[in-house]
Amino acid sequence: MKLKLIQEQKLFTDVTNITFDNVFSDAYLDYVITAHDGLGTVASNNMRLLDSAGNEQSQTDYIIHQIYGTNSAENYQKSTGHSGFFDTFWKYNDGVNISCFVFNPYDENQQTLVSGFGNAHNLFYDSAMLYKTSERIRGFKLIQGSSTTYYNKGILSIYGIEY
Repeated sequence: MKLKLIQEQKLFTDVTNITFDNVFSDAYLDYVITAHDGLGTVASNNMRLLDSAGNEQSQTDYIIHQIYGTNSAENYQKSTGHSGFFDTFWKYNDGVNISCFVFNPYDENQQTLVSGFGNAHNLFYDSAMLYKTSERIRGFKLIQGSSTTYYNKGILSIYGIEY
């Protein structure tokens, strides 16, 4: 298995949303999205998928299950009927290193599954997320949870998995 870099974006001060369009295609079956070193100071964010026409999918077809915590506590959250995958990339200053596998997003006959894992400034993170509509997905958008929190630094990268 090899990873082929598709797109990479270095973040800068006070970005409220980030769009990666046309990053999923029939060239690869599965993908890895990585977040390195930062992203911001507040955890709240959403990941929404872009359909085959590039439309942001904000209907309540997202399901998540997350486990996160520190060396002294674990937390769980589960949500159905959400308008995006929330807290996909935790953001707590330096040291955020989270990766997500995106399974078969470009197949219009399947639902899109996303599995995330990593660490975020002394916080561990593990998640399973499902977009329960069968349709072709060509990209994604990251959106802040409020207008007063930002993506401030770090690098986001998307790779296709070559088998």
